[in-house]
Amino acid sequence: MNRPNIFVTTLLAVSFSLSAFADDVEITSSYVKNPSFESDFTSWTNSGMQIQSNNSFKQKKGSNYAEKWTSKGSKIGSTSVTQTISKLPAGHYKLTAGAQNIQEDNNTAQTGAVIYAGTKTTTVTSVGLYEVEFDGTGADIKIGFRCTNATGNWVATDNFKLYFTGGDAETLAANIIQAEAYLVQEMEASFKSKLQSATGAAKALADDATEADIDAAAASMVQAMGGVAGSIADIKSLKTAITAAQKVVDQTMAPGVKATLTEAISAAQSIVDGTTADGAATATATLTEATSAARNSHSAYVKLESALNTAHNVYDAAKNGASELQAAITAAQATLDGETSVDADYTNAVAELNTAVLAFRVANATGTTPKVTTGAVIQGATMLFARGKFPSSGTRETGFCYSTTNPEPTVTDGRSTQKYSNNGNIYCMSDLTPASVYYVRAYAIGTGYSVGYGDVVKTYTRPMGSATYDYDYAGDDATDARIVAACEEGVWMWNNVTGLPTFNLSAHYVPGAGAGTGTADCSY
Repeated sequence: MNRPNIFVTTLLAVSFSLSAFADDVEITSSYVKNPSFESDFTSWTNSGMQIQSNNSFKQKKGSNYAEKWTSKGSKIGSTSVTQTISKLPAGHYKLTAGAQNIQEDNNTAQTGAVIYAGTKTTTVTSVGLYEVEFDGTGADIKIGFRCTNATGNWVATDNFKLYFTGGDAETLAANIIQAEAYLVQEMEASFKSKLQSATGAAKALADDATEADIDAAAASMVQAMGGVAGSIADIKSLKTAITAAQKVVDQTMAPGVKATLTEAISAAQSIVDGTTADGAATATATLTEATSAARNSHSAYVKLESALNTAHNVYDAAKNGASELQAAITAAQATLDGETSVDADYTNAVAELNTAVLAFRVANATGTTPKVTTGAVIQGATMLFARGKFPSSGTRETGFCYSTTNPEPTVTDGRSTQKYSNNGNIYCMSDLTPASVYYVRAYAIGTGYSVGYGDVVKTYTRPMGSATYDYDYAGDDATDARIVAACEEGVWMWNNVTGLPTFNLSAHYVPGAGAGTGTADCSY
């Protein structure tokens, strides 16, 4: 690595200080992500706070701020929002943020809340703009707002800003060395260009450079280094994504999916090659999504190929229903070969071809027809549940067939083999249309494809339910996610199984309550 020569020697020989710039240099956009919570808690680690959009917090900037509130006279306890700044260069810094830690209707200074950067903290006692000064060393550093047994009932924070306030000669020399270490690695072209320019300007300073010149060079170096470590990591991730995509792109799949993947690979490679200035993270996400879509499309394509092979093996021109099966084979092959086919076309073709193969086999069935009895049928909104009696042996498949239009449904209409064990088997027909008439009967397919049916039951599905839920989001992210998932599952069951209208489920979480870290309660 090339070391700065005259410049470093001069810096180390001169005993001036860069710690008192005429103006602090704001570098928020280079290092802090989503500093005012406009994208909710994206890029922040949240523990127990919520996004609020009202104007009650006087230090709010933009549309959102982060808060935690409990009733007057109560105490917030512990909560935090934290972000890690990657490899903050050596130098002196200042972090500011709007914050509060208050008891509403009480002017007493509160305790337990801080704005912090690394190990440096500033206590938040009321509503105001707070700052904390600290040093960067080239390592990762955590910043944020933290409450530990806070005495206020309402805490909030917003509008984080980061400033470079200077540094001494040694820290500036260290940053030049760090920049040169970065520059031998792959990064996005926009970052490399800025870093090369700032580093070159700093190294070119003459022996008699003024303090103002040094100030400007130091600030430019820190600004240019912002995001570089992330860009280097993004390029590594992008190259990995390109390798994965190249393993998939030559496989058979829908033409449109292949074209999208090919275009995504080309766009990603241009970023790695430096012909496109930036966008590595976005390109990685786009390429990863395109690769996943390509894998899915290849899987759908292969399933249709397999279904066609089965149909060709079954087909016999001398048997009943040969012309119908041949028509289905021809249609499926056209889909497989089609230049405009998409994954849904492959999936539909597989279903249609499998139904045609089954119909062909049933039309040429051999052996004894199974004896089947249709039992009780219970209605849901998008589901029907039913019992039946089937032979204990000698069958390929048992289940229920159903139709909204055919009064005597067969296995080539809708059919389901899904079942649950509960004092015998309960069969489930799902993804049905709410508030509709259905004809339902049990069936069994024998070993020679002869089909036995039970009696038809005319039934109906219930209207779709309209149950809802609300939750106060009082836990940390992981806790909230678990509770929301449970609420959504409960509401889904009310709506799809019972069809219950105008019912609201209410969930609440109390941190620290109960035998564990908190307790969740829900209405019935």
